[in-house]
Amino acid sequence: MLKHMKYKLSVCGILLGLLIFAIPVATAQDATFCDFLAEDIEDGDEVEGELDDATPFVSFCFEAHEDDEITIEAETTDGDLILTLTISDPSLEEIYEQEDNDDEDDDISLDFIVPDDGEYLVILSRAGLSNGDTEGEFELTFEVDKSNRRNDQDEETVRFPDELDDYDADWQDAIAELEAQGLIGSGNGRLIFNENSAFFDGIGAFFTSLARNSNIGDVVVAAELNFTSDSNDFESCSLLARIEPSVPGESVDTFLEVGIDNDGDVFWVDANNGRFNNDFESLALDLDDPHHVLFIAQADMLTVYIDGELIFETVEIIDRSGSFGIALLGSGAASRCEGSNIWAYEAPIIIPGLCEATSSGTVNRRSGPGTSFDRDGTLNAGEQLEVVASEEGDDDFIWYELEDESWVREDVVTLLGDCAEFQ
Repeated sequence: MLKHMKYKLSVCGILLGLLIFAIPVATAQDATFCDFLAEDIEDGDEVEGELDDATPFVSFCFEAHEDDEITIEAETTDGDLILTLTISDPSLEEIYEQEDNDDEDDDISLDFIVPDDGEYLVILSRAGLSNGDTEGEFELTFEVDKSNRRNDQDEETVRFPDELDDYDADWQDAIAELEAQGLIGSGNGRLIFNENSAFFDGIGAFFTSLARNSNIGDVVVAAELNFTSDSNDFESCSLLARIEPSVPGESVDTFLEVGIDNDGDVFWVDANNGRFNNDFESLALDLDDPHHVLFIAQADMLTVYIDGELIFETVEIIDRSGSFGIALLGSGAASRCEGSNIWAYEAPIIIPGLCEATSSGTVNRRSGPGTSFDRDGTLNAGEQLEVVASEEGDDDFIWYELEDESWVREDVVTLLGDCAEFQ
């Protein structure tokens, strides 16, 4: 794919000065280059552009897995342009790699091993940025080698259907359709909560937590949202999952959010301690009508349906667990976000041969299959450990041996995955 870039940014001073802007998403606090100033770039992309006094740099963002090898080649194709190429995190807090060419070598070739799953920023600039005096045209190519991935889910991801039939039905029917499609494991999940309604109205940022004590990662979350907007400023009505406060009792800054804004567009946000990954899809939904949101978050992939139509498919998010909620960002006195038939369902990924034990609370682990054995730590809420064996104890309960050789009793845990041989 060949992209022709002609940026019209006016740059004064250092790049950090450009980070003073707001991100238009409810609950967002800090924005980064990847939110507004950078183009997305993917494996195989080729970019052509020009750097001069008016445009001393261009920036691109990409998502990658740990151990991916990124190869970037940049070349001056016209003029006396001296290039500088940098890779950093989206907020410029850490610089990972930097290379320069000079007037004797017009090419830059950079190989970069990704240290962690996440989003990264590429900045291609002329030497000296606004203080530089070279200019010209460039070509940039971007390639990703995924062969070192320990678990490349992209090749195994199920293709989601373009439409769902039971998206607005009771949760049992919606889950039955997803199971029949092979999108979630059959018969191995559980309902987390089901609320008839919840709403907010007025000016401000409103949020309420649902299933407060849950700590679940692989979920299906759904609701019918009726959104009334009373302002031309940005407003949103949304569902949240994987909510984790950085400090207990204080504001939440780690969450997964899917919702509708007052332009009728659909968005998702994956927030992690003040850093945000997000996307919008312009649908121009009629806000006079209610709209049904259903999203599936499994491991590090998110899929979103609006009114049964596939909008986002297996976009990459952070793999984590947490609680759930509904939120309104209102800018007008009559703004209102109302949800009905709000539910969440635990739907772990099925991996052949993998059975895991989890619990909704903290339970004891033992050094053997019975309460007469010594305590060997605890299994915390939401924690999942592989089951390797089972045995009936002297108390007539089934005990499961975990991957670390500790044991838990059948009545205090839930088995997830391919567990038939242990039951």
